Amino acid sequence: EVIESKWYNKECANTASIEDVEKLLNTTLPYQYKRFLLWSNGGEGKLGDNYIYIWAIEDIVAYNNDYGIHKYLQKEYLAFGMDGDIGYIFHLPNNSIYRVDLGDLDIASINGIVPSFSSLKIVSN
Repeated sequence: EVIESKWYNKECANTASIEDVEKLLNTTLPYQYKRFLLWSNGGEGKLGDNYIYIWAIEDIVAYNNDYGIHKYLQKEYLAFGMDGDIGYIFHLPNNSIYRVDLGDLDIASINGIVPSFSSLKIVSN
């Protein structure tokens, strides 16, 4: 899918913030996602028929804890954004992206949307 129209980017993240989150989560974030964060630390825009809000790197751990991502899904999933009640999550072993209802976190209810973050094809203003 393509994020099109207007993408409202934020000030870029710094490498240290990204590395801190990777250490806290004991994982490596997808390379293209980290490159995105260095360009725009979160932001929002249209994704197909949806509107996505990508969280700032400083918010990733708190939002994943608040929504119970690791409690209700497996630890190999990491939420990075949302559209209303719909969460966007990485499957970290292969970096594919899924959609999931944040009010009904069930592994059986996740739907794959793209094979990687770079497949989102973010188009800036």
